[in-house]
Formats: sequence, structure tokens, C-alpha cells
Amino acid sequence: MPRLHIGLASAALLLASCGSEDHRDLKQFVAQSDEALRGHVPVVAQVRAPEALVYQAFNQPDPFNPNRMRPPQVHSDGVTWTPPGQRESLEAYPLDALHMIGSMQRDGKRWALIKSPDNTVHRVARGNRIGQNFGAVALVTESSITLSEHVQDGSGLWIERTASLQLQEQGDLH
Repeated sequence: MPRLHIGLASAALLLASCGSEDHRDLKQFVAQSDEALRGHVPVVAQVRAPEALVYQAFNQPDPFNPNRMRPPQVHSDGVTWTPPGQRESLEAYPLDALHMIGSMQRDGKRWALIKSPDNTVHRVARGNRIGQNFGAVALVTESSITLSEHVQDGSGLWIERTASLQLQEQGDLH
């Protein structure tokens, strides 16, 4: 029991020493830190009214005329054309995604072998359609396919253009 009394007495003595007013250096540091935090906010500059300008370019085209924004009428060489009703399987892919990997000939008719992005090989001949621009196969040779595509211009007419696919060597395929 005496040990318990000695322990309690030493704990009380220790706590009493922590409660003394001998923390002047800490109080001085806090006071100095508080003074350094007070900053100076500069005065906000006064907003000036914009300078008024008078439009004097009356001999120039009116920049606010809505007709100025319309593109000039270009006479197209387009024709009225109706796309076919049904699409063939190779018309689902853009032309640059298709690869000619070979050709074959039988009974005077030549076919081209086309590899699609899903790694399926398709056989096409003159008259088949490939690509997303309604490309009809016009000519098949050993090393290329020539297509006749129809692309719609801005006025709703169709423009016919020629495109081709070249034979891809085995090392050219990815």
C-alpha cells in the first residue's frame, strides 16, 4: 500500500509541475506568429467603361449580314441516283479497312479475295459492292480492284468517283 501512496504522490507532483506558468517562450512565439499572418490586400482597380466606337466602314461588306455566312453556290456535276435497296456484307466496312489478299480465275471469270476486319475472306467479282460509299466492283485484275463509288454532296446529288484496292503482300498485312 505504501507504494501506491508514493506513486500517487509522484503523479500529483508531476501534474503540478506541468501546470506552472513557465511557458513564456511559447506564448511569445504564438503572439509573434499571429502578427506575421496579417497581410495587406491591394485595392481593387476601378473598372473603366469601354471606349465607344462608331462603325464607319459603310463601303465594305456588312459583317452582320446573314447571307454572308452561306457558302457560295457551287454547281456540282452530281446526278440523281438512288442507292440499292439491299446492302452486301462488305458494305458494312470502310474501304480502308478491307484488304485484297489475292485473286483467282475460273472459266474466264476473275474473282478477288478480300479480307475483312473480322478476318473473314470474301470472294468478289465485277458487280459486287464493297465499302460504305456504295462501291460497285468495276474491274478485277491480278493485283487490284477498281470500284465505282457514289458519294452524296451537300446539295443532295450524288457524285461518282473511282477508287481502288491494291493487292496486299503477306508482309503488308497487320
